[in-house]
Amino acid sequence: MVNAHGGLLEIALKLPKGHPLLLTNTTLGAQEWCHVTGTRSSEDGYYAVAFAFDNPAPQFWPIVFPPADWSLVQTEN
Repeated sequence: MVNAHGGLLEIALKLPKGHPLLLTNTTLGAQEWCHVTGTRSSEDGYYAVAFAFDNPAPQFWPIVFPPADWSLVQTEN
């Protein structure tokens, strides 16, 4: 899971809250500093590590996010 403010990784290391990370997107050649916001045990001995970018980085991920004013439209069935 990813967004402009961070994401969730599954890794083999249990990292403490606040631990700094330097993420690298090798496809884009981009690097962003972030920090761990939480860790929990996952399957197969891995850990789900939630992280937040030190500065919002919507261009770090090669995906398109909806605009801030985007809202759902309810339709009749």
